[in-house]
Amino acid sequence: MSNNLKKLVLKGDIPTENELNNLWENLKLEKINHWTEAAKILTDRINSLYSNGGIELNKYKITEENHFNYYLFKDKHFVENIYKNKYILNDRAYLKLKNEYPKINVKEHFTDIYTLSGDLARIIGYGGAYNHGAGQNISWEIATKFVENEFGNRFEEFDCYRIEIENSEWFYDVAWDYSIIIVDIKNNEIIFMDMTDTD
Repeated sequence: MSNNLKKLVLKGDIPTENELNNLWENLKLEKINHWTEAAKILTDRINSLYSNGGIELNKYKITEENHFNYYLFKDKHFVENIYKNKYILNDRAYLKLKNEYPKINVKEHFTDIYTLSGDLARIIGYGGAYNHGAGQNISWEIATKFVENEFGNRFEEFDCYRIEIENSEWFYDVAWDYSIIIVDIKNNEIIFMDMTDTD
């Protein structure tokens, strides 16, 4: 980051468009491989249900914390820009993208994760193309434990994007496709969650 940007951070000013673009170009993300036991239980269950696809879960930390990160998170081009970040490109190889920078359609955007437990419980409860889901009680328990253990039941310190990724050969364009980006504003972390199955 340039000295001018550092000075601006200390002053607490709002970045200009050029400064914001500079921040995106220099954004460093570090892969986080530590997950809670609740996350392992969630992924194991979904992988068993989505036997022709599965779930991919990836988490990153913004390595340089500063006042401007907030403006990155709230940038109207956040989803588009985060997919261009060079630090995540290798980890997105499973998507089998037909071009390096795919078109991303934001289907829903929430400024909280209140509905995340319900979405995950529904996925586990209904199951995949060939495998019946778990009962409603165990589905809810797995989903709520994941949110509790990974996010400490903090619901209002996030942005959550449900997206559709065009030109990906990993997704099957079916009802079981599910892709979200969860932005932990407090901890400067970004989680990518992708699921698919097919009949």
